[in-house]
Amino acid sequence: MPMQPLPPVTPKKPRVTLINAAAYSCAWKLKGSQCFQLRISLPEIMGRSTTTNLVDLTNLPEEYHDFADVFSKTKAGKLAEH
Repeated sequence: MPMQPLPPVTPKKPRVTLINAAAYSCAWKLKGSQCFQLRISLPEIMGRSTTTNLVDLTNLPEEYHDFADVFSKTKAGKLAEH
């Protein structure tokens, strides 16, 4: 009896989900789950904005103009050096 060719196998597409740290700590313990992490840790990538928006100081008293960076939306998301 000649060998019959096997039918083609269509691979299943993996289910990819982005979750927070709390959900990840539970998910990696589940039987059959495969968990991967994507971590961006290059200093030149993290904490940088691609745009620089000038702060509108027209409604701010002149004695506060030296503190324009306090009102910057770009710098508001960055922690001060500590």
